[in-house]
Amino acid sequence: MDPIGRKEVMDVIASLAGKVTVFFSTHILQDVERICDRVIIIHEGKKLLEDSMENIKQLPDVRSLVIELEDIKDSEYFISLKTNDSIVDVTSEKQKIIISSHDINDLRKLINKIVHENNILFRKMYVEEVSLEDIFIKAVNHNA
Repeated sequence: MDPIGRKEVMDVIASLAGKVTVFFSTHILQDVERICDRVIIIHEGKKLLEDSMENIKQLPDVRSLVIELEDIKDSEYFISLKTNDSIVDVTSEKQKIIISSHDINDLRKLINKIVHENNILFRKMYVEEVSLEDIFIKAVNHNA
């Protein structure tokens, strides 16, 4: 389908939300994220996952928090977290810090405490979204 036709089909399906059930099969997982409220991931004829889009997006066991700092010197407070048992990884790239953890909510609380106690200014802080493609790849690789 060309981009205009694809958008028109997506808009029609989205307009049917809550009215009827539409079975939609595609390899374009961004379209699934955009219009579907329930997802079934099938690989080699076997159902790997079936749930609401909201629940499936909560499946990853490691999530990342991204912090963009005003002052690069403040990155030292976060790099030192590498020694914390609940932290999986900390990467630093100039004024951007990416911290990965098994418990994103505990991580957010810890980061807020560090920011408050040290008067750290940041440009933005957000939980990195997990894509359906990431989840699909993990599900397929786990069942391979």
